[in-house]
Amino acid sequence: MIPRDDDAALMEAIASGDVDCFERLYDRHAAVVFATCLRILRDRAEAEEVLEEVFWELWARRDRYDRTRSAPFSYLMTLARSRALDRLRFRKRREGVWLELHEVDGSALAAAGGAGANPFEDAAAVQRRIAIDRALEELPGPHRRAVEMNFFEGLSHREIAERLGDPLGTVKTHIRQGLLALRKVLRFARRARSG
Repeated sequence: MIPRDDDAALMEAIASGDVDCFERLYDRHAAVVFATCLRILRDRAEAEEVLEEVFWELWARRDRYDRTRSAPFSYLMTLARSRALDRLRFRKRREGVWLELHEVDGSALAAAGGAGANPFEDAAAVQRRIAIDRALEELPGPHRRAVEMNFFEGLSHREIAERLGDPLGTVKTHIRQGLLALRKVLRFARRARSG
């Protein structure tokens, strides 16, 4: 029987596929991992998602833990901090692209309704919107679906993974690559507008 406070023994048992020990480690440290994620993200729903991701990764990659490099608690907290910061960086990138898309959408809608004060700017906004639509169409299907589900339907990465039946890491890759492609289009459109 493993003592309740012996994280090293729990990790050893987890590496062998012991689900009970994994649950014990979760029960023991989930609150601290969640608090760390919440402190970094300042968003309860996202902190809960990252908490789930951290423990999912711990289980899925249980053979990667090296007790000579860190204590189990340190390893867990490093993983939590890293995943929370990854989410924060992604959120900032996504918000930047989202604001740019909203700006273009707003300009395009004004242009379509003839409400714009400057016909040249209205035409440029419509052209940017067309370029964005084309960029979305040119994305590989999985990238486009993941980006649209994340931005336009407001689904979390995990919800997208569940809906598509794809691994979480694959969904994150699709979204990241899709955003990079859209960002290139937006920068090009911005340069064309200012040039």
